[in-house]
Amino acid sequence: MADVKQATRGDFHAEIREVERGVFRAEYRGELNPDHPDARAFPDRHVGTSVAEVKLWTEQMARAMGYARVIWDVLPP
Repeated sequence: MADVKQATRGDFHAEIREVERGVFRAEYRGELNPDHPDARAFPDRHVGTSVAEVKLWTEQMARAMGYARVIWDVLPP
């Protein structure tokens, strides 16, 4: 059986901020059509109760979409 490797799309940029005490939000740009990204990208987000939870979810989602890695432009201190 041949080894199938998913093509990567490069880096996925995201940021996490604490929006309320104990509530964290990852923000990133979503694509209408990830196979052919264009200027129609829209803001997207994921909310959770810890930085680790939000970070893990975002990284898993990005990998599932074929991105090589997540670049965290902003992380809480």
